[in-house]
Amino acid sequence: VQPPALVLIGRHAGTVPEHAGVAVSMKHHGLPPHPNRVTSLLGFGHRDDWQPAVDTGRWQSWLQRPRRTALIIGRNPRGDWRVPELESLLADALEWAARRNSRLLIVTTRHSASAGDWLSKHAGDDADVYSWQREDNQNPYSLALEHAGALLIAGGTPGVFQDALASPR
Repeated sequence: VQPPALVLIGRHAGTVPEHAGVAVSMKHHGLPPHPNRVTSLLGFGHRDDWQPAVDTGRWQSWLQRPRRTALIIGRNPRGDWRVPELESLLADALEWAARRNSRLLIVTTRHSASAGDWLSKHAGDDADVYSWQREDNQNPYSLALEHAGALLIAGGTPGVFQDALASPR
């Protein structure tokens, strides 16, 4: 057996099939399983002390829906997410999900957490919203990547796009 030609470490390692090597990621990234992905229980230079969430929201019912759409909101390249941008984003995502007869889950990342409160208040019963919380073991980010029939990305960092491309959908 020959060792892999390439071993990449961290969430930014890229998609495993793309480089045909081994990617090592941390457990809290929650990336979908892959035969060439090794998950480490230890962090690479930071603390991994998981804490239960205070309020995980009502997103869990999203997993029970037969058709699911997810919107992952990352960093806005122009700074903070402003209300007109959030209004447009919410309307477009709801329309996208409605055309597919699916339930929308909106997940904010650490770069867009401030948008979560606004989205939670304005989405009402039309979508489930998860606002990012530090080290929350109920974060649905990886579940959204794994179970969404349609995946929408707004803003973001290279890691968010790499995670989406590596997802099984």
